[in-house]
Amino acid sequence: MKRIAIIAVLALCMGIVSCGPTYKSEFMESCKKDSNTEKQCTVAFHYADRLFFTHENPDGKEYTVITSLVTTEEVEKKIKQGKDDFDAVLDYKNQELASYIGTHNLRKPLEHRGEVVSLIHSRVLTAKLGTKFDQAMGKVSS
Repeated sequence: MKRIAIIAVLALCMGIVSCGPTYKSEFMESCKKDSNTEKQCTVAFHYADRLFFTHENPDGKEYTVITSLVTTEEVEKKIKQGKDDFDAVLDYKNQELASYIGTHNLRKPLEHRGEVVSLIHSRVLTAKLGTKFDQAMGKVSS
């Protein structure tokens, strides 16, 4: 029973980092129902993200993310949740999980992913503080 819980926690951590396999699988199934090939569905999936969350710059080569669709607080909350999950999984105090990670040589890749998530979290906090500063200085409206 504990082994199943351990595997579930590891799967949850990997799922949080990869963000959205359920959305992609549902999109792909829906696309295939319209008699499209898998390649067409994959292109449509990636292009849909570009259409919904970005707009094309005048030079036609780059895209800018539309930040009004996703708030910084939502992003910070999700990333912090992932960071906390990595911290819990990699905690040496949890003997059973630590032995499982050690047996399957997962510590190094999990620590690397945890560091990446921590750096992303730091970047989001920096952006949030920058916005607060700009609001305090009157450069940006609240």
